[in-house]
Amino acid sequence: MCFTGFDQSDKSRLSALAKENGIDIKSDVGKSLFFLCVGKNKGWRKVQKASDYGVIILTEEQFINFIDTGEIPLEQDCVVENDISKSLEKDVNTYKSMIDEFSLSIRTVREFRRSNALIAVFVDGYAAGWRFAVKECYKDSLDIKL
Repeated sequence: MCFTGFDQSDKSRLSALAKENGIDIKSDVGKSLFFLCVGKNKGWRKVQKASDYGVIILTEEQFINFIDTGEIPLEQDCVVENDISKSLEKDVNTYKSMIDEFSLSIRTVREFRRSNALIAVFVDGYAAGWRFAVKECYKDSLDIKL
């Protein structure tokens, strides 16, 4: 059995319970592993590796029930799969938004578009209606066109 996704105190408690009941503890997922007990902070790669090897994946509650009754759940817990899917979906969405932002930045640099709309009316040498005054002599430096 291997435990993953637990804080140190919970992992120690569950490992001790497993050892008391004659269960061998492994530190990593491999072909010789029979059970993987997962906590809230499980890594999806470890769960995927266990799934690929045909390892039975248990939650803490299922493990304790197994110790108490000896019953192995026939069906894998859907919660584990849903958690992995949600975790992956979150990562994918984060990366997609980062790519979209980056793409927009690059596109903006490459596709500099200048509006031909009138953006300032100069009265007495100043841009009328602006919250700050800009002298007409600075309009070229600021790229302000009449």
